[in-house]
Amino acid sequence: MTLIVPPPWMLTGNGLILLYRFPRAFAEPWLPPELRQAFLGGIGAVMCVDYHSANCGPYRELLFVPGAFRLGGRIFFNVSTIYVSTEVSVQSGRANWGIPKQLADFEVAPGLRQFTASRDGVPFFRAAVRGHGPFFPANTAWSPAQPALVQPWAGKWLRTRPGGRGAVQLAGVEQIEINGAHFPDIGQLRPLAALRAHGFELRFPFAAPLTMNEFTPNHITAKT
Repeated sequence: MTLIVPPPWMLTGNGLILLYRFPRAFAEPWLPPELRQAFLGGIGAVMCVDYHSANCGPYRELLFVPGAFRLGGRIFFNVSTIYVSTEVSVQSGRANWGIPKQLADFEVAPGLRQFTASRDGVPFFRAAVRGHGPFFPANTAWSPAQPALVQPWAGKWLRTRPGGRGAVQLAGVEQIEINGAHFPDIGQLRPLAALRAHGFELRFPFAAPLTMNEFTPNHITAKT
């Protein structure tokens, strides 16, 4: 049975954001083949999210953003690896935005103190964090540059510009354990920063289809 909940989506919840500068050699095995030449690097992220509400119902999520890309003179980001806890989120994410969601099981401790993702009963990602200091407001509308997500999927290119707001707090990473067969092994890297997001609101609008001639090899600018 097809389970697709159409956009736009409004989501609320809590999350953990780990910011990194991923070396190209580290990120490359996890890049979509269509985008390998366009990878610029810069700031990437791992996000652990507990959605309390969403159009498809509550779910949990683990995702990897390797960094920035440039195609046709445009800078954008890409979600290259992502796991979620419900099948409706898997199917809707792929159909609506080209996000390559896969199914996993999750355990989340209160306050996102610990976040675990498993497949077939075997954990492949575990992170433990401790927040410290006050929460301060954050809003994507404050950013002068808001690069979109561009996702190649099933022969199409889809561009989406999500937006959100909430409160964030600095955090310290106490433990990270990863099975690198299922997710990039960030345990070997030191994060630039760790943030706990609390009570955020996120909007995922309709994706805009892009024509393939906008992303021909002649328009690709790769980092050397």
